[in-house]
Amino acid sequence: KYKKYIKVLCGLEIGTRPEPNDFLISYTDRLDYCLFESIDSFVAMDFYEFLEWTRLFRCPKGLAHTDIFLLEKRYGVDILRVIKEYDLFWEINTSGNYNYYYDFITNKDKQKRVSDSGIILSVGSDTHWVGDFKLGKLQGAHKLIDGLGIKKVL
Repeated sequence: KYKKYIKVLCGLEIGTRPEPNDFLISYTDRLDYCLFESIDSFVAMDFYEFLEWTRLFRCPKGLAHTDIFLLEKRYGVDILRVIKEYDLFWEINTSGNYNYYYDFITNKDKQKRVSDSGIILSVGSDTHWVGDFKLGKLQGAHKLIDGLGIKKVL
């Protein structure tokens, strides 16, 4: 009934605390995407090592639960250029209390930088049970990104 409205994708969220095993790489040609979780964490793998490691994955790759602007400060890099160069997308996660999400939706300067950079965004909810599902937050994030003219992963 809804097949023209719903596209089912197969993806994998990979933790980076501690560094994940390389065995996952061989399966990525079967996936629609991979999300790498929390690379901004102080216990995550080294950012530069992470970037080189992601080159081995054969599917689209994104950053989940990650404050990219925190990474920018910590590593002293133009994070938006790095994301574009390494062909990554950034997930805006609307669930939980992710400070980066609230910061991004209220910070016009960061919104403009992301919009001008040409990076691709996705909107996620990371909902593990129906009680956590917040449709309004998902719709609001999509509306913001669309209004800024930012390309989204679909």
